This record gives sequence, C-alpha cells and structure tokens, in this order.
Amino acid sequence: MNKFLKKLLLFAAVVVLAAASCTKGSAPGSNWDVPDPEGTLVVNRRNFKVDSENSHARLIATYKNPNGLYEPSAITVEPYVPGVLDGNNAVFDLTIGTYTVRAEKLSVTVTVSL
Repeated sequence: MNKFLKKLLLFAAVVVLAAASCTKGSAPGSNWDVPDPEGTLVVNRRNFKVDSENSHARLIATYKNPNGLYEPSAITVEPYVPGVLDGNNAVFDLTIGTYTVRAEKLSVTVTVSL
C-alpha cells in the first residue's frame, strides 16, 4: 500500500473518531452532531518531515462550516498553493516552508522541513 493511501486511511480514521466523540453529549440513540459556531478545520499533519529526494508533503485538509456542512472549497493555503478538491477534503502538495491553512475565521499553521 503506498504512503498516500496509508495517510489517507489514517486521516479518515481520525475524522471518524473525532465525529464520534462530538456526539457523546447527544440524546441517547441520536446521531445528531452539534456544529461548532466557528466550524472545524482539520489537517492530516501540522509538521511534515521530508527528505531531499521527496521534498514535498501532501496536506489533506477538511473544513466543516458553522452549519456542520463540509466545505472543502473554502480551504486556502498561504502562501498560495493550488489545491485539488477530493470529496470532503482539499489536497495540497507543499514544499519546504511554513504555511497557514485557512477556512473562514479558522487557521492552522503547517510546517514542512527536512
């Protein structure tokens, strides 16, 4: 199994666990998730280590807006890096540097280093 697929499966597992923990306070037998008033922004990693041969990292970001709806098109990376929408995620290939991932009022700092 290639590295990207392993990371994608790990990310999916984290998202499922996060979603399950959000419903703990719900009524018994209910699957309703109470959305965060500012939404939620999740990235697969905040710190990437790369080697000189493969000097890029694949960032996978997921954003749920304040209404609890996935909105991957709202995710941007600064300095600008073009992204590709993949289902509920936005995927970015980053080179060495420090980046700010944004979605509406939320932001996460991501670093790629050797």
